[in-house]
Amino acid sequence: MPLATVSLLAWIVVLLCKGRGVLWPFLLVALIASGLTTAKIRTDLLDVGALKRKVGPVELSGRVISVEAREMGARIVLEDLKGPELPVSELPTRIRISLRDGWQEIRPGYRVTVLTMLLPPARPAFPGGFDFARNAYFQGIGAVGFSFGKPLLVARAHGGDNHTDLAIWLATARQSLSARVRGVLPGDTGALAAALMTGDRGAISPESTQAMRDAGLAHLLAISGLHLGLIAGLVFGGLRALFALLPFFALRAPIKKIAAVAAAPVAFSYLLLVGSSIPAERAFIMVLLALVAVLIDRSPISLRLVGAAALVVLFLRPESLVSASFQLSFAAVVALIAVFEKPEGRQVRATRQPGLSALGVPIRYLAVLSITSVVAIVATTPFALHHFGRFAVYGLLANLIAVPLMAFGIMPLVLLALLLAPFTADAWILKLMAILLELLLTVAHYVASLPGAVVKIPSLPTLPLVVIAVAGLWLCIWRRPWRYIALPIILLSLGAPLSRTPPDIIIDESADLVALRGPNGHYGFSTLRRQTFERQIWMEALGSQSVFAWDEKGDRNDWLSCDGLGCLYRKDGWPVAISFDGRGLEEDCRRAALVISLEPVRSAHCDDIPSDRLFDRFDFWRNGTHAFWLDAQRASVTYRTVESLRGLRPWSGGPD
Repeated sequence: MPLATVSLLAWIVVLLCKGRGVLWPFLLVALIASGLTTAKIRTDLLDVGALKRKVGPVELSGRVISVEAREMGARIVLEDLKGPELPVSELPTRIRISLRDGWQEIRPGYRVTVLTMLLPPARPAFPGGFDFARNAYFQGIGAVGFSFGKPLLVARAHGGDNHTDLAIWLATARQSLSARVRGVLPGDTGALAAALMTGDRGAISPESTQAMRDAGLAHLLAISGLHLGLIAGLVFGGLRALFALLPFFALRAPIKKIAAVAAAPVAFSYLLLVGSSIPAERAFIMVLLALVAVLIDRSPISLRLVGAAALVVLFLRPESLVSASFQLSFAAVVALIAVFEKPEGRQVRATRQPGLSALGVPIRYLAVLSITSVVAIVATTPFALHHFGRFAVYGLLANLIAVPLMAFGIMPLVLLALLLAPFTADAWILKLMAILLELLLTVAHYVASLPGAVVKIPSLPTLPLVVIAVAGLWLCIWRRPWRYIALPIILLSLGAPLSRTPPDIIIDESADLVALRGPNGHYGFSTLRRQTFERQIWMEALGSQSVFAWDEKGDRNDWLSCDGLGCLYRKDGWPVAISFDGRGLEEDCRRAALVISLEPVRSAHCDDIPSDRLFDRFDFWRNGTHAFWLDAQRASVTYRTVESLRGLRPWSGGPD
């Protein structure tokens, strides 16, 4: 209510001050308060009933909402849950379960029974890292798990409200089409074709997915503006060209506007088929507004379109503001429109000019494509560094080959295959598409294999990213010379990771994985055989590539020494005890300035050390992964935990 009240009062002041110089501060307050109010309402309305503790094995029955094929099995989402072993109050609204076998015959709408182990959605693996529980919450998923054996089909019929029935029908169509495509085209080629036609990317192998990322082509896997824009553009341009071949009709009817009207439902159908992801929604809204601009004889390339699309997306899904897909897609589009809506930009992108030779057209197209790729890469790099901590060095080279291949070859075949799919006459189109998809994968794997294809750096912190986003908007929106004030601000903010001091000690929430930073900056791990997922996330966040295990390298007498009871880690001569066994804890507390016990400290073995210098397994279990910074000169310890940075949210709170 306070947020809503501030928002309402601010909007009243804005209306009263219209036309006066004091409008902008109140407008800013009104927009921010409205955004916060919308976010709060959206969060409270979800109420997914997140699971608080590990449960199982337990037998549950539920209605299948979606089936997502993976390289090894599938993931299904169930709702309307019933379980004799759990009270209704403990059952989440929806759960997501991983299956190994028996999923091929399951369709959305079926009711199944499965023996499963349920877990709360995972919290971040690193302080300030990606929050899996938050992501699951806004997907309406309150628990995740895995099954024991095959699911048992209870009933094929389904019932529900009209919205649920439509969602199930679309999910069924998506699954059937994906299965058909992968049946015609096996391997990664079929999985990639299914991703472009239905948005189902789960079956693409990790190797090909990683190659696309390292080559800077990951945006081709996510249905976004490129795909929806090409689909709408193909329909719009194709119908307009077809109508132009009919002089009687073309001279008497507004064929451009008719083509725009016809392109809109095709784009909407494609959006429904591939699922309403944030990039797809943003792209559809912009395509729709561009088509409306054609109908009213306005320019379809304008930052106003981006602003309108952002307002609609944030009103429907305010949580998308902090997602990678929202930030990357809008950053690229804002930068591209800011460049090409200028007179110089319009001159560059105009391919039909008097005196332009036949050779000049492809050269100009290549120049426009190069500028587009450079602008998009520059605009999205800060956000990619924040979310992924990596930069694809040869992304421009890969995009110069892959984008024309996608625009002029693959996407027209995708549109044709979708039109022929209801008649099961798309097999020959798919086989033709496979040739181009193989070429695309070959480009991705080749570019990703080049020396130095990926540069890993520590993730860009949130505050510098916000500064870069505001400065970038300042640079793109204004047209006066003062816009260039933003450039040094952006450059200085990009250097923030270089000034960050990486943590000296990292311990995961289960106390099963410990990382220690050596004098050379490389991290030594307690094990390289377990907790591989957590280790990978840590290294991405820290931008580190060289790791080793203690048991492989042995003791380092100058900074690390271990025995059967624990290890003694020295930072500039400052001792830190890492205890594996409580029998050595009392001695550790006498000798070390900081004591980290991987076992619970149940009795007063450590009277010689302050409580803020002693951490045990319960601390890690309660507050998540810990990262420690040691300052030997000041004899101080600074640490951050997952829970301290998450805050108190409906999806947080740690274990029950």
